[in-house]
Amino acid sequence: MLCLVIDPSNSQILYAGTWGDGVHKSSDSGSSWAAYSSGLRSDHVYCLALDPSNPQTLYAGTSGGVFRMTPKQ
Repeated sequence: MLCLVIDPSNSQILYAGTWGDGVHKSSDSGSSWAAYSSGLRSDHVYCLALDPSNPQTLYAGTSGGVFRMTPKQ
């Protein structure tokens, strides 16, 4: 299972939620990825969403609940 969200203010920034490996971020349109799961209580991510009024805030729906994260630059 995989979910993907694209930052509307910068289309080169992507976030991917995985089943068992948390959230990953790409700053180069998907050419490379870095783990971004700090603070998640579960690595099983069902869905991702960026706050429409502040795309620096990422929400992850996981098997442990919904978590709000501020993406690292």
